[in-house]
Amino acid sequence: MVEESRYSQLRAEYQAAFGEFARCVHMLQSLSAQSGVTEEQLEACRVRVEEALRAYRESRNRLAALILTGETGEGDRGTVSRAAVERLAYHLWEEAGRPAGRAQEHWYLAEQLTTRKP
Repeated sequence: MVEESRYSQLRAEYQAAFGEFARCVHMLQSLSAQSGVTEEQLEACRVRVEEALRAYRESRNRLAALILTGETGEGDRGTVSRAAVERLAYHLWEEAGRPAGRAQEHWYLAEQLTTRKP
């Protein structure tokens, strides 16, 4: 089973990274709607959005890896069972806020994360 304290830590990091990404996107949208904003200001904001997106994806992948290895106990991620992919896809869907119509996206991401070589 997943070590609870590590899971809590990674989930908090994931949520914080998503929050920062959302704030950066909102800032870029607000800045884009203002008049008198220079291209340099917009570019600096775009860079912050990209950095926040990268941090979000990394934290998501760390959380997914813990869930995968903690629930399956399998060392070889290339031989992960269908049930493990299903559990991970379900967790990713829940973490995304249970959006309708995105099951295939979460399944595909879970497959990618479970078959990625270390």
